[in-house]
Amino acid sequence: HLQPISIIVVGNPGQSTSVGVADAGMVSSDIELFPNPSLGLFTISSKKYKMESITVVNMLGEMIAQFQSTNYKASIDLSKEAKGIYFVRIQTENNTIINKKLIKQ
Repeated sequence: HLQPISIIVVGNPGQSTSVGVADAGMVSSDIELFPNPSLGLFTISSKKYKMESITVVNMLGEMIAQFQSTNYKASIDLSKEAKGIYFVRIQTENNTIINKKLIKQ
């Protein structure tokens, strides 16, 4: 059972931001990423939570794709990207952040 944590944003004097890493009852398995591995077309799906934003970064931390969503399902096309490991950051409607790893063959 994960507890919310607070992250202090450096560089904004007098301001802090709270980020819920996982709300009570929500776990990473509540959002599926498939097929994984894949040749480049991936689907993200959740039966419980609407996704608000999805960000894909490579192993160097460079942003490859970012888009907004208001659905329970989204598609990612990495067919033009190099083979390798990518990380997907999914923010849900209740501001919970879920991180997933995907493998492009």
